[in-house]
Amino acid sequence: MIYLDSFVPEDGKSLFDYDSAVARGIMEARKKENKAIPPFPFDFLGVTEVGIVNFVKQRESPQPWRTMFEPVKASRNHQCIPTSYIRCADFKHDPFDEALERMKTNPNVRTAVLGMGHLCMLTDPQETINSLIDLA
Repeated sequence: MIYLDSFVPEDGKSLFDYDSAVARGIMEARKKENKAIPPFPFDFLGVTEVGIVNFVKQRESPQPWRTMFEPVKASRNHQCIPTSYIRCADFKHDPFDEALERMKTNPNVRTAVLGMGHLCMLTDPQETINSLIDLA
């Protein structure tokens, strides 16, 4: 299992439990209104290249609010699954930094840090592929 610049929720917790107070406020408001959460702005994700923005813009869609609140039901046997975590350092997001630090404490987890933003698979697909292969 390879986590690519992501949350790593513990069993029984959801993404909501890990995100910032600002993000939780937005999620709560959307839940209360029973409305999907709109996609993040591209500048928040560090993407400014017009070609990438145009490519993604026509494919993006809102995220159902329930996906942010649904607790993870993690396998009790997950320790036997080879695991890695890739952090994209140019995307400033404390929950992902915290996930990386938690993963580093486990000697069975391999970690890597890429000097790019969250949408690394679009901004530098070859380096992303190389990192995935290195950790596979």
